[in-house]
Amino acid sequence: MDTIYRVYYLNQQMDITDKFEDGICYLQFQVDGETKYMTVKYQNGYDMGSHGYAQPDEFNTTPTE
Repeated sequence: MDTIYRVYYLNQQMDITDKFEDGICYLQFQVDGETKYMTVKYQNGYDMGSHGYAQPDEFNTTPTE
């Protein structure tokens, strides 16, 4: 059986299994007439905001020494 990846946010759900490109998926949700932008890293977390998509290197990064 293949793995299915879904995002659940408030009363909305989205199957994102086939939406990843180079390990990143960009989603939009409508909440009370406002657009929420979500950036998902494959097996490495997500970021959500109201002012556009976060760049993948802006979250869940390994600090450099």
